[in-house]
Amino acid sequence: MAAASAMRKYRWWAVAAVLLAAWAAWASYLYGGGYPKTPFLPGASGAAVTELTSPARLPELSQTSPYAVAWDNITGLHAQRIEAAPLVSGQPVLKLVAVPTFGWHRLGMRFTHLAPGTDYRISVWVKPDAARFVMLEARDERQRYLGRAYFDLVKRPAPSLTDQAKTAAIEVARDGWLRLSLDMPSLDGTAVVYCAIQTPAGFLSEYRGNGYQGLLFGGMTMTPLAGAGATAPAQPPQTVPAAAEAHSARAAPVVPASTPLAEIAPIKSKADYDIGWDGTEGLNIEEIHAREMVEGAPILALVLARTDGRHRIGERFDKLPRDGTYRVTAWVKRGSAAHVMLEARDRGQTHYGIALYDLAHRRVKGTRGDARNARIQTGADGWLRLSLDMRYEAGMAVIYLALLDGRLDAAYLGDGHGSVDFGGMELVSVE
Repeated sequence: MAAASAMRKYRWWAVAAVLLAAWAAWASYLYGGGYPKTPFLPGASGAAVTELTSPARLPELSQTSPYAVAWDNITGLHAQRIEAAPLVSGQPVLKLVAVPTFGWHRLGMRFTHLAPGTDYRISVWVKPDAARFVMLEARDERQRYLGRAYFDLVKRPAPSLTDQAKTAAIEVARDGWLRLSLDMPSLDGTAVVYCAIQTPAGFLSEYRGNGYQGLLFGGMTMTPLAGAGATAPAQPPQTVPAAAEAHSARAAPVVPASTPLAEIAPIKSKADYDIGWDGTEGLNIEEIHAREMVEGAPILALVLARTDGRHRIGERFDKLPRDGTYRVTAWVKRGSAAHVMLEARDRGQTHYGIALYDLAHRRVKGTRGDARNARIQTGADGWLRLSLDMRYEAGMAVIYLALLDGRLDAAYLGDGHGSVDFGGMELVSVE
C-alpha cells in the first residue's frame, strides 16, 4: 500500500509539474510578444542573433533604375548579405532577423525622381525564414499619402489594408520567393517604403524580437501603373509570379483627412540642439493663438481624423550635446480624449520606451521598454505636464505624442471628435 500511495503522490507531482511548465510557457509567450524565450520557430537553432545593424552598415545600392533609390532606415533588425543572385538589379539579397529589442523591426527604402502625380506599384520580394507576418508601409515625403498592407506569408489570404491603402497583393514566385505589392500615388515624386516583420502572434508591430525570427529580403521596385507614361523597371530575374496563386485586396477610397506635415506651424526653438517635427498621422491639426508653454513651440489643437491607424505627432531632437539620460516633457490640455501615450526612441532605436497616461484621472497607466520615471503633473490653466526619463544615444531623440482609444490601443478608427491641445515638448538632461 505504501508503494501505491507513493506512486499516486508521484503522479500528482508530475501532473502539477506539467501544468506549471505549461503556464510558464504561456506567460512567456504573452510577455514576449507571441513566442517564448526559447526558440520554437522552424529552423531556429544555435545562438540568438543580438547585434543590431545600423543604417551605415547596410550594403551600398547601385543606381540602375529610372529613379533614385537609397536606404531610409533600419530598426530592430540584424541584416546580413547573402551570396545569391540578386532579384532586383543593384540590390543585394539580405537575411533580416528581429533582434531582442522592444519596438519596431523594419527596413525602409527611399525612392526619389519619380513622376509626380503618378500611381505606382511597389513590389517587395521576400522569402519566409521563420517570420510569418509582414507589414508594408508606404508614404510620400510630406506624408500626404500613407498606406499600410498586412500579409500572412504562410496562408497567403487577401492582405488587410489600413489608412489610405487601396490595392495590395501577394503572389507566389519561383524558388520559394513571394512578391508583396502595394499601390500608391507619388504626389511629390517621392516614396518611402518600409517592410516590417510583425510578431509571430499576429499583426503587432511593436514587440521584443527573439533573435531567430526573420526572412530573406530580395529588394524593392517601383513600377508606374498603366497609363502613367513612364518607363517601368525590368522585372527581377528568375522570379515569375504564379498568377493562379495570387490574391488581391481592394478597399473603398479613403479621403485624406489628416493634416500634412508641411501645413503645421514650425518650431522656432533657441535650444542648443536642433528641434523640428518628425511626422504626423491620423490627426487634424490647427494652431491656437495662445501663450506658449514651450518657447518657440506653437500651441496646436489635435483632433482625431476619421482614419484607421495611428493618431500621433512627433518631434525630433537632433545634435544632442552628449549621450545620456534625458527627461522629455510634453504639455497637454485634455479635450474629449482621455488617454495619450508618449513614445520615445533614439537613432537606430537602441533605446525605446513608451508611457501611457490617463488625463481624466491624472495618473500614469504604465510604461514599457526603456521608459523610466513616468509622471503626470498639473500645471496652470488646465495644462498637464507629462514626462518620462530615458537614455538616448547617437545624438538624437524622437518623441511622439499619440491619442489612444478607450482600450488604450494606439491603432484604431478615429471618430473625428476626440481631441487634446498640445503645447510642445522639452528635453532636459537629468544626469
